Amino acid sequence: MASFNFLIHRLLNFPLSKEKFEHEKQLIKNIAKSNGYSVHLIDKRFLGNPKDKLDNNEKSGIYEISCKDCDQKYIGQTKRSILTRFKEHMAHLKYDRTEKS
Repeated sequence: MASFNFLIHRLLNFPLSKEKFEHEKQLIKNIAKSNGYSVHLIDKRFLGNPKDKLDNNEKSGIYEISCKDCDQKYIGQTKRSILTRFKEHMAHLKYDRTEKS
């Protein structure tokens, strides 16, 4: 399997045209299949994790906001994105709605 890993690594790290990439990928699959390996595993190596990663600001969670004028801190929790909640805090402060922020 180490030789397949090397072939896959080489394929993914050296620039190729789309046609050459697909041709090389098919060769690797054929070699894997003829040696009794699951082609599904090879596809998984090519695809990796297809989900896009979220930035920390786009996730929900616990956050801390420090006051720039004093040493107080606010710790909050949200189910929505932290960036959305932070923007709400800033809007409340801008319009002097401190009871909401």
